[in-house]
Amino acid sequence: MIGLMAIRGNIELANLNTYFLFPFSIDKITVVENHRDVWAKYTHWIDGLDEWIAEHRTEKNSGIAVHLGKRRRDPYARFDLESAAYQDMMFSHPYVRRVFFDIGDSLAIGEQKEALLRCYSIPIDGGRRLWIQAEDAKGRLATVEITDLRLFLFANGVGILSIGVEAQNVPASDALWINEAFRKVYPTSGRQVREGRIPSRMQLILEQDGNQSVPAQEEFKKGGDDRLPAAARAHDFLHDLLLGLLPAGV
Repeated sequence: MIGLMAIRGNIELANLNTYFLFPFSIDKITVVENHRDVWAKYTHWIDGLDEWIAEHRTEKNSGIAVHLGKRRRDPYARFDLESAAYQDMMFSHPYVRRVFFDIGDSLAIGEQKEALLRCYSIPIDGGRRLWIQAEDAKGRLATVEITDLRLFLFANGVGILSIGVEAQNVPASDALWINEAFRKVYPTSGRQVREGRIPSRMQLILEQDGNQSVPAQEEFKKGGDDRLPAAARAHDFLHDLLLGLLPAGV
């Protein structure tokens, strides 16, 4: 419906809020073998995640971690009627909550203790602001602010990088392009780049104390690296975000 309205008239969205979700997987066997000192203490793989992530800092490997700081466990903490946890979880059975909600150690009596999810975040505070900017071969350019940066890790080794973004006073046509283009992590061909069906450049912009820097950037001007398929590299900025949330060597 929004697409049809955008074609018929130049409407503008007062506020755009959306999330981009990027799934990946962790080789659990390799991680455990490389960190036997951590997992020797735990029965379940997921129970060792907090210690593994806390003890293996990656600030030197990630420009985001250098500027924004250390990731932290970010479970639900409040469960009263006004809390987001209550409003989100009340529709789910207890066994579903174990899969989709990280409630930390706040387990009700009688519920199973083996949780299946951990949530981690990098706070964007202290006057800092983080942006994603994308541009394509047709000259389309958009910048949105990252307002929420989270990593969800599941007991089966699957992870989801969640990037929440926001923009104000956005033309509907731009909003549609943002929702389509910002979730494309690599081109499938040079033609796709040339025709503007995927961004040819994406970058992270960090604003702090009135200054701006670019901690990570990726360009696909020719549709990929001649030495290595673009699909094998993905975006540098996604790699940098993951390094900021996960230990090095994953």
